[in-house]
Amino acid sequence: MFVRTGAAQTLAAAVETTLIVDRVTGGTLLMFVRSGISQTLAAVETTLVVDRVTGGTLLMIIRSGVAQTLAVAVETTLVVDLVTEGTLLMFVRSSISQTLAAVETTLVVDRVTGGTLLMIVRSGVAQTLAAAFETTLVVDRVTGGTL
Repeated sequence: MFVRTGAAQTLAAAVETTLIVDRVTGGTLLMFVRSGISQTLAAVETTLVVDRVTGGTLLMIIRSGVAQTLAVAVETTLVVDLVTEGTLLMFVRSSISQTLAAVETTLVVDRVTGGTLLMIVRSGVAQTLAAAFETTLVVDRVTGGTL
């Protein structure tokens, strides 16, 4: 169960907290703290994955996005191992808005081999101002099948 609360503090900054709750024990397994600050056309976002048992930080996710035009945006996310300070995974997300339709592709890149582990294709079409439909496909890059 994901519990997400967000509160906009100013027009430039927002803080969001996500809790992952163990449904068996009712305890909190992980706590994600996400803070984002928009900087003109560039934004930098840092997410910390906190071990609720030890209180230590397990992973640090650094996400930077720069809007290139009004239609195209490229976003890169790094998953950093705080023990070794090495990069575990790199997520590359590109989105192109097409009037009322948007298509987004996310690649999960293995930093050790340089190969693509998964490809996630997400398409969303706003049906009204209140409703939206979103589909996410997880594609197995080895077999080519949809997971």
